[in-house]
Amino acid sequence: PLFLNTYRTAEDLGKAMESRAYRGGKGRTHYKERRLSGVDYVSFASTVIVLAISIYIT
Repeated sequence: PLFLNTYRTAEDLGKAMESRAYRGGKGRTHYKERRLSGVDYVSFASTVIVLAISIYIT
């Protein structure tokens, strides 16, 4: 049963990839790792400060 289920799953995956026109790497997008900039740090710090002030006031 395990082998048959694995085979069926692989067959279903192949059909799904084929139906979505999978081309095996051509035109593929790649993950870009982004780094935080100074604006991000300032935004985060100001949010924390505003939150701390609002907690202190209440």
